[in-house]
Amino acid sequence: NLAVMFDKMPDAEGRCILNILAAPLVPDTEGKVKSYMLDLVFPDKCNKSTVSIAVTNTLQEFNIQNENVVIFNTDNATYMVAAYNTALKVLFPNALHITCMAHIMNLVGESFQKSFKQLSDFILYFSHMFYMAGSRKRCYLSFMHSKLQGTAHADFFQGAKDMNMTTKLDIMKTCSIAYEDAGGKLEKYLSGAQPGITFLKEVRIFNPARISLLPSEKSAYSNIPNFNTVPDSEFMSYVTIYGPDAVKNSARGVVDVDLFWSSMVAKMPKFSRIAKSLMYTLSNSANVERLNSMYKMI
Repeated sequence: NLAVMFDKMPDAEGRCILNILAAPLVPDTEGKVKSYMLDLVFPDKCNKSTVSIAVTNTLQEFNIQNENVVIFNTDNATYMVAAYNTALKVLFPNALHITCMAHIMNLVGESFQKSFKQLSDFILYFSHMFYMAGSRKRCYLSFMHSKLQGTAHADFFQGAKDMNMTTKLDIMKTCSIAYEDAGGKLEKYLSGAQPGITFLKEVRIFNPARISLLPSEKSAYSNIPNFNTVPDSEFMSYVTIYGPDAVKNSARGVVDVDLFWSSMVAKMPKFSRIAKSLMYTLSNSANVERLNSMYKMI
């Protein structure tokens, strides 16, 4: 199974460049899902038609079967959503559309940038200081571990007791405005504007540590592809026996999900196959921007 990511990036002259990547949804030896560049397309303009054609042609060139694509990951642009809804959804019947969560969190973060400009500037300069400087990072982390312990931070905030009431109220008002704005954006993008939100909520069932927080009826997971093929006996064994046992025997309730499902192949063959194919579903397309861009130095 593959996730396909694509995004528009402008070149130095503002022309449209469409980056197309694919990621096999299987972790490597380091436990990471890696993405690979398929093509760099230069359409005259980026719209739902040119995007869907470019993506389809690229996947065909690499002999990627339509049914093997299970995720399309893009940003939240209207034409990207339209490209999926009008063409890609029909051509790739097993594929879900997930808009980039990193992009959404960036939009949320802008709420705090507006309210805390000095902090925003500090973070920008701070990231510049460590950009491509491994030795600086190591020295800074060593300093943080040795010199700045929790007691030092507590001593600093103890001084806030002497702050006058007007300043405290101003700080509270600024924080309130920032959080209300951020909360509004989260509600907007994680409800109606995130097409894959129901799927992302349901796939949490693949983590044994989440069983107690989620519905225990198999019918509650209808948005997970092919989940209806999981035998009822396997599902009930998972939520009542194997999953809870894994949590009970783990260190502080943290379960190695990949190891767990690998050990369940014989006991729950169909359930484990679906879980292993979808539990590494990508929820952001940041690698597309990292590919050949210094956009915001991400």
